[in-house]
Amino acid sequence: MGTGNYTISAWIKPEVTNYIHVILSKISSLEDKEYVFSIERERIRLDVEKGDNDGRAYSTEVVTLQRWQHVAVTFDASALTPTFYYNGLGVEQVSSGNPITLLPDSLDADLWIGMRATPYEDREFTGAIDEVMIFDKVLSAEEIQIVYKSVLDPLFVDAENNDYHLLSQKGRFVPLDPDVNNGLEGLWTFDMETSPCIDGGDPGERPFRERMPNGGRVNLGAYGNTLHASMSEWPIEGDVNRDGVVNLADLAIVAGQWLNGLPWAGGSH
Repeated sequence: MGTGNYTISAWIKPEVTNYIHVILSKISSLEDKEYVFSIERERIRLDVEKGDNDGRAYSTEVVTLQRWQHVAVTFDASALTPTFYYNGLGVEQVSSGNPITLLPDSLDADLWIGMRATPYEDREFTGAIDEVMIFDKVLSAEEIQIVYKSVLDPLFVDAENNDYHLLSQKGRFVPLDPDVNNGLEGLWTFDMETSPCIDGGDPGERPFRERMPNGGRVNLGAYGNTLHASMSEWPIEGDVNRDGVVNLADLAIVAGQWLNGLPWAGGSH
């Protein structure tokens, strides 16, 4: 995989960040590292080496102590470019002084979690690591968001009693009686929190069954892309007709109603 595109993702809870602490590594020799994914002094780090080029890249300082957080890196092999993510969002890089300039040979080394592999066997990760994932492609920013949100508390209403509606500050369906008419009759309420699963589904699927307002993307879970999906804010303010794109159709609506207004606002109707 080290000669092609990839993405590495993990949840970590570090107890120390004072030096290099390895999350995932695959090393053939002292001078050939397929990848070493680690943290170093609050920064996310990726090493890719062949020979003595000593290539590495760093994010800005984002990692914090003693809390669960999501870290990820994508690597574009053709451009030799890594991109770092922290809690689902892209973060900037800082100069390492030794940029990644060469790809390693296709390696057949063992994969190690929590320390640098042989011949080093050091730089152990002090803390906890969970949900390690490796993809043989460069995930998009939206796909990184999906991976990040998939592990968070989904904020169901009451999973113990089989109510898997998602909490939402913009509107959430409450069945009047789950046993009557399959729970399709109910009211809408507003919550103090919003589930990370809202707008967390496939970005290529149109949420045409979800009521407005929705975030232009289907929700994850049992009620995603249904009439009872929890609501969120539409993401494109200028998309007047809510068809997913700002174009002449929206301009025509605005032009057709230009200077129209309600009496209390001083406009004409």
